[in-house]
Amino acid sequence: MLTEMSAETDWINYVVIGIGVNVNTTEFDDSIKDTASSILLQTGSSVKRSDVVVAFARHFSRYYEEFLKECNLSGLADDYNKALINVGRDVKIVERDGSFVAKAVGIDETGSLIVEKDGDTKRIVAGEVSVRGLYGYV
Repeated sequence: MLTEMSAETDWINYVVIGIGVNVNTTEFDDSIKDTASSILLQTGSSVKRSDVVVAFARHFSRYYEEFLKECNLSGLADDYNKALINVGRDVKIVERDGSFVAKAVGIDETGSLIVEKDGDTKRIVAGEVSVRGLYGYV
């Protein structure tokens, strides 16, 4: 999942979300074949891509409506944190002035990633969060 946003101090001009889902893929490039999967490989069933798009749109709409109630993620943070695969695991934070490894705690109502390092808690508002190389793959 990739996101891009253009914003001012108190105004969001736009947000673009790009999501890639391997639906019926059975073979992957050697560089990712040990970690990549698809809906077909996970379920054993071929799926119509249009059904995936419809299901995604339905769920996205429901979560977006929840977001609009408070104009933040307070109503979604618990569900998100339950599904967040990195909770309690190390992530690499890449910022403008360097990088560091910390333990992911979850997100807050602003969508910031909360990480913990050496007993200190930090909110990650911008930058890159990566697990590349930390979970046994490159």
